[in-house]
Amino acid sequence: MTETILRIIGEHNSDDRITSRTLEGKTSLCGADIRSIIHGLRLSHHPIAGEGDGYFMARDKFELGHTIASLRSRGSKIFEVANALEDCFKNEELNLWNG
Repeated sequence: MTETILRIIGEHNSDDRITSRTLEGKTSLCGADIRSIIHGLRLSHHPIAGEGDGYFMARDKFELGHTIASLRSRGSKIFEVANALEDCFKNEELNLWNG
């Protein structure tokens, strides 16, 4: 199914994005599975750009710029929350294994 997702997204550019919902209809996969496949494809250096408005195959670094910035921003926000949660019980040892 990975190759199918790659082929379908490869048929789209920045002016003709494909939404996750459309990918769901074309593949019978759920949104979470599609996001997981796209995650793997990106880790394999496929330049898949896009966010909430759909996906497309970027032709250059400029087209990936907004996607990269969005991913970095979300990552820093996740770290910010993790750091804040660590501070909740500063004077107590946090034992993640025993609840």
